[in-house]
Amino acid sequence: MNPKHIHELTTGDMERSVPAPTKLQGLKENSRGLGGGWLTLFVLGITVGTPVLNIALVVVFALTHPPIDVIINAAVTAALVAYSIVVGVRLWLKKPHAVRQVKIYLAVMFALDLVDLILGVTDVYTVRSLVWAVILFIYFSASQHVKDIYGVGKKTEAAPSEAGSSGHDGPDARMKSKG
Repeated sequence: MNPKHIHELTTGDMERSVPAPTKLQGLKENSRGLGGGWLTLFVLGITVGTPVLNIALVVVFALTHPPIDVIINAAVTAALVAYSIVVGVRLWLKKPHAVRQVKIYLAVMFALDLVDLILGVTDVYTVRSLVWAVILFIYFSASQHVKDIYGVGKKTEAAPSEAGSSGHDGPDARMKSKG
């Protein structure tokens, strides 16, 4: 028997007992982790998987295309890889506007894949990337887990100008100035 229950039985102190936190409450209160699931998978994918995959694709592309095409492709890929890493790290660290940045990243991926399709590139990778960009954009827009982790859609008690902040210091600076 749980020692807490023994205490309740022997003292009759049932009203003042506090239920143990549930696993979900522990995940929401965890300030370091993302709580697992699709969000963690996405963050790992965008910071590690996307760069590795895109470097491999550039190498394969370089073997089969003229040098000028390779240079253009490599430059665009390098910019997207760098931004994917930045967005992934900001998501992991729960930085302000991280969800907005991931939506921008997904919109850019969607637009580039759409251009590829219009230009006649109809490989499986392009179609799959286009579909995943849409699915993930919807996930980041509608997921309650994302809203809980990043506070998306929650209003702060004081606007940045009222709290004496320029709005670039993040939520912690606004909380400190209130108090």
